Amino acid sequence: MIGWAGAVMMEMRSTPQTTAEDAAVTAWIEGGMKGAPPPAAPSTSEFLRIMRAYLEPARAQASAADATTMRRYGKLPTSAT
Repeated sequence: MIGWAGAVMMEMRSTPQTTAEDAAVTAWIEGGMKGAPPPAAPSTSEFLRIMRAYLEPARAQASAADATTMRRYGKLPTSAT
């Protein structure tokens, strides 16, 4: 079942779904994020891309001070048994 779910997810990720909104966000980011970002509903992937672009400088600065900043999951402590 896990293999099937993984295959379905990979297929979904490999299918490009370029929209006008996606193209506008890409152009805004590649243009140096000048001016207001293109309108995007908070529930869309375009909105997430805009937020990631805004937060990238802060994340880069934080990761320079703490190498664990970019982790997706916390590091579990080892137990002394």
